[in-house]
Amino acid sequence: MAQARKKSAQVALALKAARLKARSKAKPNRPANGRPPRPESAATSATPIAGSPHRARAPPHRHHLDKRAEEIASQIGDDDDLLDTRQVADLLGMSTQWVEIARHKGIGPPYVRITPRCVRYRRSDVKAWLNERCHRWTGEYAR
Repeated sequence: MAQARKKSAQVALALKAARLKARSKAKPNRPANGRPPRPESAATSATPIAGSPHRARAPPHRHHLDKRAEEIASQIGDDDDLLDTRQVADLLGMSTQWVEIARHKGIGPPYVRITPRCVRYRRSDVKAWLNERCHRWTGEYAR
């Protein structure tokens, strides 16, 4: 009985070793994580300017809304209109969630709270907010 257990343990070890050997032959240049190695050209590391003691930095964060601000602000409509969140989102070309998050963070257009659950935006305030976001060059944007 003990010999049978010993023999079955030896067979199991031999099978495991054979599987590992076959696996290593099938994928010769793969790292331990199983993914193929990345080519050098696909590396996403930014190289700093020669002689600069600082690391490379990412450009300042911009919303894609800034590119269309002037065009959206010039749309026709009565300035006294009250718009709901969905209408403002459609006007800006953004999602309603983005408008709500921008309102919460204080980066969106000014709003009017009519009741605790009713928020509206004056069209004139949205246009003024968009005109504030119009820039002529990137140095102006950073201010």
